[in-house]
Amino acid sequence: MKTKLKLPAVALMTGAALGCVTGLSLSCTRQRESALKPIDQAALQTMVDTTAKELIIPGAVVLLRTPQGEFTVSYGTTLLGATSPPGADTHFRIASNTKTMTAA
Repeated sequence: MKTKLKLPAVALMTGAALGCVTGLSLSCTRQRESALKPIDQAALQTMVDTTAKELIIPGAVVLLRTPQGEFTVSYGTTLLGATSPPGADTHFRIASNTKTMTAA
């Protein structure tokens, strides 16, 4: 008779423990999501502008994906002396710069 009582008790304790763990992980996820700072589009644009000027880059596009959504900013032009700004579909020729990115 004691064996019959142990099985439901173990199942009940396991279920309670799993419920606690699941509840903890959900609350941790909620805390992480709520801890995200909102994206300031103007500040992102300023950062890209400043960095591109410092690095003497004629044009750039930055796409930032976060749980809050996608944010796209661009800087400069597609060609030196041109007036057309780059977009997400602009083809950028980077030649052998990719070796530095893939070698690491």
